[in-house]
Amino acid sequence: MSSNKNTFTNYTVSTQAGQGGTYTFRNHGPVYLFTNENITGYMPRFGDITGARVLSVCASGDHAFESLLAGASRVDTFDINQYQNCVMELKSHLIRDVPYEKFMDFFFSTNHFFDYRIIRPLEHKFSPKLHEFLTNYKERGRTMFHYYGSHAPAYNVFQLSYLGDPNKYYRLREKLSEDISFTHCDIYDVSRTFSDKYDVILLSNIMDYTSVPVGNYITYDAFMHFYNVVLSHLARKNLSPQNGQICFQYMWDVKDSKYWTDFLVAFQRDCLPSHQSLVGHKIKSIYRGEQRDMVICLRQNQKQK
Repeated sequence: MSSNKNTFTNYTVSTQAGQGGTYTFRNHGPVYLFTNENITGYMPRFGDITGARVLSVCASGDHAFESLLAGASRVDTFDINQYQNCVMELKSHLIRDVPYEKFMDFFFSTNHFFDYRIIRPLEHKFSPKLHEFLTNYKERGRTMFHYYGSHAPAYNVFQLSYLGDPNKYYRLREKLSEDISFTHCDIYDVSRTFSDKYDVILLSNIMDYTSVPVGNYITYDAFMHFYNVVLSHLARKNLSPQNGQICFQYMWDVKDSKYWTDFLVAFQRDCLPSHQSLVGHKIKSIYRGEQRDMVICLRQNQKQK
């Protein structure tokens, strides 16, 4: 690779997100009921997070659930879509109060998908926002969801540990003694909204929807823009100075690993301070089961001065 400073400036990088540039997250928009990331594939790459403090995009709640199962002592979440917190709250109530089989029926059975007979005994515990969400579901139906239950795309959602293993479902129940905290805010406001330090920050693939990619591509300049307006502020204010990590870009079906390796080396050389580094982890795709996905992390390498 050339050592010129701007080697990658005029290149674009495929995100393989499938929706880049055509969809923006919004409050009360359609929700994700379950993740399509292989969270259990990349969570071990963070090392032992027993006792760790985690800040995560709320999304389906699965990032928070898997963090707790991996040993996190505290998880705080945020999202621009308040209805994603309703999904996490609903799943939390079910995990705490119904057997594994009933949970699976509610979300994955064709005959019992969102069956109110399953959740009616729990309704008195629901927040007003969750009641609003469920009322809207009665009116809007499955247009509320990007995908759902047995009608989801052909990926292995059961790679999520609490879905694939009933024992972990009940372990998660023990860790959900109270609701996971949620803050309604945009990604650009996270560093201004949160004041605590976290060992791990999980951003899924939010960058795809903030960088205004062309088609399914993110430019080098857009990558640098996201670092300057989001990651650098999070790292300075909210990330633990001792080996804290921000998992900030999940990509599906990455075909050219060498290109990405060179890209990250160039970006680190051009843009990052000496105490930070980027690492790209190849992991199995939950669509094909091969090492086709990648997650990119920003890591603090030493104590900031």
